[in-house]
Amino acid sequence: MKKNVLFFVICFIALFAVACTNNANKLEESQNQPNIDLTDFEQLKTEFIAPIVLSTIGAENWTNANDIPAEYFDSFYAFKVLPKERSQDKSDVIAQKDYESYIQNYFDVTSEHLKTSDTFSPSTNSYTIGYLGSSASFAVTDAKIKNDTLTLQYEYYSPADDTTVIRKGTLVIKFDGENYKYLSNTSNEIN
Repeated sequence: MKKNVLFFVICFIALFAVACTNNANKLEESQNQPNIDLTDFEQLKTEFIAPIVLSTIGAENWTNANDIPAEYFDSFYAFKVLPKERSQDKSDVIAQKDYESYIQNYFDVTSEHLKTSDTFSPSTNSYTIGYLGSSASFAVTDAKIKNDTLTLQYEYYSPADDTTVIRKGTLVIKFDGENYKYLSNTSNEIN
């Protein structure tokens, strides 16, 4: 009888330990997952897709940010940092350190690659950012999150009618707390 009770107690402790471990893993997993409303496509578009599309980074296929043409980061910077209402006649001059640090918050890209931009001036150690513009509209069509990685599907629409799909893409973003970095983009023109 004592052996049966002892066996029951050992089994109960083992089951309790397994249950606690599973709950701890689920809690840790949910703490790593960013708090994002996957149904709010408009917010996902504004926060994550717009800077990519308006900078033309969304028209490129890349898994390494050093493969993105360096000039494209200028428009990304302009969208994220500079005032929305800017003079089309006046360019903004940004200190090299400020520009590169900001871009590197969002992309794993080297300073050497960023300096290949025609907008970089080695004599002044600065980037000259021109006017930002785009003619195609775009939308998020699907959003999924797994652990700390957000995957967004998106479409570009023809400027002629704003409904004909001319390009589809998949953007992958990795979160680290409240911060995030763009990991990769796949974009295909639709004929």
